[in-house]
Amino acid sequence: MSARQQHCQLYLTLPHDVGVGAVPALDGLLREHQIACVLLRSSLEGRVSRELGVDLRDVADGHETAFLVENDLEAALALEADGLHIAADRQLLARARAMLAQDVQIGAHCGLQRHQAMEMGETGADYVAFGEDRVSPSDLISEPVCELIGWWSEIFVLPCVAWGVSSARQGLTYARHGADFLALHEDLWSRHEALSEVIADLAASFANAQDAA
Repeated sequence: MSARQQHCQLYLTLPHDVGVGAVPALDGLLREHQIACVLLRSSLEGRVSRELGVDLRDVADGHETAFLVENDLEAALALEADGLHIAADRQLLARARAMLAQDVQIGAHCGLQRHQAMEMGETGADYVAFGEDRVSPSDLISEPVCELIGWWSEIFVLPCVAWGVSSARQGLTYARHGADFLALHEDLWSRHEALSEVIADLAASFANAQDAA
């Protein structure tokens, strides 16, 4: 296990249709597990619920977990979010960077596109994410994602995220290739036991690697 894998962190993505029940559920999950950040996903129209966002942000803040908003720049401003996650778009990234505070993290989802990732890094993204979005969860290891993460981690210092991780096996493979963060697939949210098991297995593997280093 590489030194980079030992420091790989977990990135929780909430489902697009998350409801008010997510507030106590998130509080319980963050009490049990150490998670670096949580993403409130937007609707198909690109908006997030600000009322729900306030409550989720407060829970995340209470556990010293970064709170990110997807796509909705205005909501990120209103909620004083710690970060904004967007699709790879140079104009949107430049606009967001101009409007948001300098300490607000902006991440770009680049799918399987190397050129987009480099453009986003040059334009000021704080991280890039690799992997297909809005696909059914799968335990299969994506060779294109492994190749992209390995290529990126060898050349660039900017953190990269492995997107849509559905199992500990999958996450550990991406971590070995150099992923800095593992974004857990949103469908795991509806299966609390499975989500907790994946998080616990990954955390135990990372802790064992640190002990052995």
